[in-house]
Order: sequence, then C-alpha cells, then structure tokens
Amino acid sequence: MPSKKDPTNQAGNRQRANRDNNKRLKLSAVEVLAIFGAIEPERVIKEKDLALNAHGDFVVWGTPITITQADIQAIIDANLETASRDMPFNWYFSEYDEQAYRSGAFQENANIGAIIDNPIPDNNLLFMQSYQEGLAVIQANDYRLLQNLSRTTSIQVFGVIQNGMEEGLNRAEIRNDIIRRFEVSQSSSQRIVNTEINKAYNVARTDLNDIYTD
Repeated sequence: MPSKKDPTNQAGNRQRANRDNNKRLKLSAVEVLAIFGAIEPERVIKEKDLALNAHGDFVVWGTPITITQADIQAIIDANLETASRDMPFNWYFSEYDEQAYRSGAFQENANIGAIIDNPIPDNNLLFMQSYQEGLAVIQANDYRLLQNLSRTTSIQVFGVIQNGMEEGLNRAEIRNDIIRRFEVSQSSSQRIVNTEINKAYNVARTDLNDIYTD
C-alpha cells in the first residue's frame, strides 16, 4: 500500500514483478526436471566409456545426455519471453517498468506543479517523445538483463546435470541440485527486479526535470 516513504507503492509493484518472475522460473524448473526424469544415463560419455566389441567396432558404455544447454535455455526463454533478439511487443515485464516510470514521472510532476504555474498535465506527459524514449531505454535494458539471466541459468543448470552424471550422483541428488540452481536464479531475478524498478522510478524523476529545463 502507498505510504509516506513510498507514495506510489513501488513496493507492491516489486512484489508483483517478483511473483511473476518466480512463477516463470519455477515453471522452467518443472519443465527441465520433466525432461531430466526421462533421461536414462548415469554419466556423460567420455573416451573411457568407449570400448571395442568382438567385431573391432567402438561401442558406447552408457547413454549420452539427451538434454542440452540450448534446450534448457529455450525452456527458460519461452517462459521469460526472452527468445527473440529484440524485446517483443507487449513483453510481460514491460508493465512493471512502465508502472514504475510513470509513477516517478507523475510524482515529480506533482512536486514541480506545487512550485510553478501551469505544469504539464500528467496525461500529456505520456505522449511526449522524451517520455517514451526514456521508458524505452529502461525496458530495453531490463530485457537484456533477463536475457542474460536465462543464458546464465541454462549454463549453470546444464553444468549441474553434466557434473552430477560425471561424478556418479544418483538421479535424486542431481534433481535436488537442479532445484537449488533454479532457486539461485530466483534470487538473482529478485535482485534485478528490485534494483531496476527502483531505477526506473528514479530515472523518470530525473528525466522529467530535464523535460522542464529543455
């Protein structure tokens, strides 16, 4: 709820964004675990897993991994909507950035309106080119951050699977390591959300002052 220290309720905005991202990352974990559950191998194939049979042909002891880092990233990208090079239209996280940026601009406009005559009407702000460009910069940066989160998470989760098989861990141990790695990703996501939503709010206030001084 709004408070004296947080009149535009950015705490609530951050909470909603964190819940949304956590839900999407948990869904990614479930999908990765479902694929991992269907994998039969106990280890990654290395040269020591190859042997000559009676006919002199190489045969493989064990079965190769049937999930790749690219597969994992594709799952996460699908849930975070970060698969395309550029931010898609109506990207889900845009609403949280927009709420923070709009609130910061309106709050600063109210502060300015208290000391000058004829401030810019709030609704007019939304259609100003400088406002739209400032918001676009914030959204593009956050899209890049979540793309990086997807890539980093996929690399780390695949590493957990690969290392677990190499070390001879059982399926339950690797499964628990996958879950823990996604929990780390959720913590990273929370840091991104909290930092970037606060940043969007504060940058909007600075941008609005620039509008008045230009």
